[in-house]
Amino acid sequence: MNWVITLIQMSIITREPLRSIAKAAFTRTFVGAFGYFSLAAILIANLVDGSPRGYLLAAIVVILAVTLTENISERRSRIALEAQVADNQRYIGYSRALDGLVHSLRHQLAITKMYLEEVLEGRMPGSLRQHAASAKASTDASLDMLERLSASASPRVEMAPVPIDLEEIAAASIGFVRRMAGAQHTRLETPGRGRSLDVAGDSVLLRDVVTGLLINALQAVRQGGWVRVTLGSRRGGWACLTISDSGPGISEAEREHLFEPHYTTKANGTGLGLFTAYGVVREHRGQLLYEGAPGKGAVFSLLIPLVESTDKGVEPVAEARDGLNPAMIAERLSR
Repeated sequence: MNWVITLIQMSIITREPLRSIAKAAFTRTFVGAFGYFSLAAILIANLVDGSPRGYLLAAIVVILAVTLTENISERRSRIALEAQVADNQRYIGYSRALDGLVHSLRHQLAITKMYLEEVLEGRMPGSLRQHAASAKASTDASLDMLERLSASASPRVEMAPVPIDLEEIAAASIGFVRRMAGAQHTRLETPGRGRSLDVAGDSVLLRDVVTGLLINALQAVRQGGWVRVTLGSRRGGWACLTISDSGPGISEAEREHLFEPHYTTKANGTGLGLFTAYGVVREHRGQLLYEGAPGKGAVFSLLIPLVESTDKGVEPVAEARDGLNPAMIAERLSR
């Protein structure tokens, strides 16, 4: 009866269906702990008879119940730590292969850049010139990223000496994926010109994050549909860039692990795209949030402190939760 009453109250307060609340609350660990304490309560009720022996046995039962639940908690912590160790070992393997991969890619991109420069020197229609210029800009950005990776396994944020406009970052990223959207007949809805959203940050890394989010959205839509980019500000001094799409969205189960390393829903994905993007945004003292609903398309919001707010501090924003999610780990470490 306690469970039923509590579920009904939570459903009224949160306006969530009873099934989703029960699924989130009644985990195997919770039911196990509840069962241990229920058995302990039954034993205590039958042992406490007013005699010293009854009180002693009841105390032993309580100690055993608490010990069992603590063992369950320690087991969960050990599993989480083992998963972190496994992730670290995978990262070591990636870093060892990274040097050779970066070296090869730099050579290939340098050749591509040389041919694009020769093409741009010749005569061509304006539309083709624009496409070639976009390809060269993308190649230059890729070479810049590879230079940073060759110097360090994790890119360092180099803050621009002057504030950068988040709207210009969005425009550059949209330019990179416009042809991809056209090829799959996806409507790319872009924001109108508004007031400047000046942030302090690394323009190359932020552009790479936004471009990656746009590519993910286009891959989720596949054919037709739409991808929308909106810009604005939020209470607390945040500049906000939101990317939404008309795709299938992300389920509740997938959402819990969205920013974890090596977790992917793609057949050939590495599971490092969103994880890396999260780290880059975090280095900018920002937040990368998923705010979509199941079955209603994906919605990712990139929040970066506005320049005038960087010295004043910003209000905290709710993040994803659970397990090895880096958002949750960072929150625990900050306490």
